[in-house]
Amino acid sequence: MAVAVAVIVVVVVVVVVIVVVIERERTETGHGGAIAPVTLPPRPPPTFRNVCPARGTSQMVDYREQVRRRIERWQEAIALTQALGSLAEASRRSGLPRKEIDNARWELETGGMAALQRMAERCVRRSPQFVAVVEDAITRLFRTNPDWGRGRLARRLTERGFPVSASTVRRVLVRRGLVPRVECVRHGV
Repeated sequence: MAVAVAVIVVVVVVVVVIVVVIERERTETGHGGAIAPVTLPPRPPPTFRNVCPARGTSQMVDYREQVRRRIERWQEAIALTQALGSLAEASRRSGLPRKEIDNARWELETGGMAALQRMAERCVRRSPQFVAVVEDAITRLFRTNPDWGRGRLARRLTERGFPVSASTVRRVLVRRGLVPRVECVRHGV
């Protein structure tokens, strides 16, 4: 009986807090409950400088294009490995590390093209050129909307083609000195 009462009290407190937060947002926006339309600057295509060692050219490419190219290179290397019967020789000819070809082959065999797509997206997102572009986008969006929280910034950036989480937004803002680093009292982190 006491547990049921405690649960009901907790639920009521949570509902009250949610109502207070909603009312505070209504009064702060001054729109009587209507959410003000937010005009965002036009979404720039996520691009970064790609230097292709095989061709020696430098060009601006789209994120999706870079993912597509990486998948094509892996597929060519996998086909070359099967044709030659030697991973080492396929690695030498394709210019890709043996481990990368082997990982791509394993992903393709176990999870199909969807798994290979996810692997390529991870590799492109972790590339230093793409990371710099994402950090610049986070900084720009934060400076134009300093009252937005990190979750809202992350959602807006993801909508624009920059897949980031709220914790990534926080880390970038702290690293760039735009928000203070808050230490966790409980864990000392």
